[in-house]
Amino acid sequence: MGSEKITETNVDPNIFRYQTLISLMLSSQTKDEITSSAMKNLINYGLTIENILKLKKEELEKLIYPVGFYKRKSEYILKTSLILKEKFKSKYSKTLNNFDK
Repeated sequence: MGSEKITETNVDPNIFRYQTLISLMLSSQTKDEITSSAMKNLINYGLTIENILKLKKEELEKLIYPVGFYKRKSEYILKTSLILKEKFKSKYSKTLNNFDK
């Protein structure tokens, strides 16, 4: 399937990169079919940084369950989303070379 294949198409490049990142985060220790199902749930909810940050941890857990380690991953997704919003103004580079170290 591929993490970039289970994201929305025809969306802003920042949203596409964010969705790909989330897909990669979900995919660890999880079968592709489960990751794909969780991504569909998130996309139907509205998988953007702003929308994810509106969720409580428990609500996000319900959207991504039965992904492996879903409780821990929901925490990481919320923390990552907050960092992207606060530090990078919800926009980030295509490469790691443009990040401050």
